[in-house]
Amino acid sequence: MAKKYINDVRFWLLAIVIFGGGFALHPSVGLSILDFSSFRIGLYQIAAVGLIISSLPLIFKKRQSLSRNRWLIGGFLAIFIAITVGVFFAEARLRTALYSLSLLFLLTVGLSAGLIYSELSKSEKRKLISVGLWSGLIFGILAIIQLIVATFEPTGFGTLCAGCKADVFGFPRINLFAAEPQFFANSLLPAFFFALFQSKSRLAKFSLFFTTIAISLTFSRGGFLAIFIAITLLLIVAFIKRINLSFIYKNIPIAATGLLFGFILLFSSANIRYANTPFIAHNTFVSMVDQLSLGKIKIPQKSVAKNPSPKPAENVPSSNNSFQPAGFVEASANDRLSASDLAIKSWLSSPRTFFFGVGLGNLGNFIQKHLHVNVPADQTVYVFYILLLSGLGIIGLFALLIAPLIIIFFAIKNIRKIKAQFILSLTIAMFVHFWFFGSFINTIHCFAIIGIFLYNYPRDYAEKV
Repeated sequence: MAKKYINDVRFWLLAIVIFGGGFALHPSVGLSILDFSSFRIGLYQIAAVGLIISSLPLIFKKRQSLSRNRWLIGGFLAIFIAITVGVFFAEARLRTALYSLSLLFLLTVGLSAGLIYSELSKSEKRKLISVGLWSGLIFGILAIIQLIVATFEPTGFGTLCAGCKADVFGFPRINLFAAEPQFFANSLLPAFFFALFQSKSRLAKFSLFFTTIAISLTFSRGGFLAIFIAITLLLIVAFIKRINLSFIYKNIPIAATGLLFGFILLFSSANIRYANTPFIAHNTFVSMVDQLSLGKIKIPQKSVAKNPSPKPAENVPSSNNSFQPAGFVEASANDRLSASDLAIKSWLSSPRTFFFGVGLGNLGNFIQKHLHVNVPADQTVYVFYILLLSGLGIIGLFALLIAPLIIIFFAIKNIRKIKAQFILSLTIAMFVHFWFFGSFINTIHCFAIIGIFLYNYPRDYAEKV
């Protein structure tokens, strides 16, 4: 009885960590110490801690086999050396130590998830898939509800993030209870690909439809691009290997319909919220095209000619009820490129930083002292790879990237198996999406999934999705 209870607890902790990223911010308590503004403790983070604690008996049980794994030991050793060097030379040692502990926490989550998943029975693995499908369906419905609420109440009753408001694109971007739309979209990737690879399940079709709607309501171009590239590369590999993916072709129209329906909801939200604003339909369309094309497609905006009279015209809406795209995409891109440029200059500043980085969380202080640029102490980079490269150097980044590369290699090697096709698609999607944000606390589910894929090869490829 006790063993069954422990197994059930492990199962649900694993399910929450993998599929519960939509609640990564709320409910939580912020612990903004040492300029670590995103440091927080909430129910989702407690579940991740519980996952680690519940896996300790498994780690102890399999300690001998783990200690003989050269890749595991070598990777942890390389990262530990990079972290130690970074902390020792950091301008803000306590902050760097806290960030470093965050990374070690994520790595431990990955190891714990891999071990716990290996102990699941086939029925429990099927149940885990069902939980994932239900999560996509439920999050999709909740996302629609949040959009409706935010259309009439600007803050979504306090649930919308600072950059989610309707005055940016004309419609609110949905983040549910995650920190940002990007993170919410990323947390939905596991449910999306689980549903995409189910050929006969009615639940999967509903889940795929509503999960795609939720991703479209985030209006996350990183999420869109991640899914598009993952599916495209899978189709290319399948074409080269002459593999039949008819079930994928049948499900893609469902996903496309969900995406279109989500865009219609966003467009409708803008036209309802700014109903009295001239040219709202046109300007909303302009903001959508500008975002989706990364600012490459420019469509002229329309605006009401200014009244030369000092008195406002009666028919011109007030500023608090009008919308006009204001170059948000271009400003965001410039901010992203500027932060990345400073991070790369910091990384290349000396042989030590080239190999071991400036220290995680130490980038702002390093730039202030060595590049003489006035940036905040909590300076970050909005590209996860460049953030890791500047913090851990080439050695630390390589040790972290070798895991997904191994996963992709073995997935392609076993590509005729549906499980390998699923693993390849989800892994590529996650690591494409990492180009669009830099965060530790919002990638817990990604490290858990990587740990599962990496630890359970090759026996897991023989099982059906």
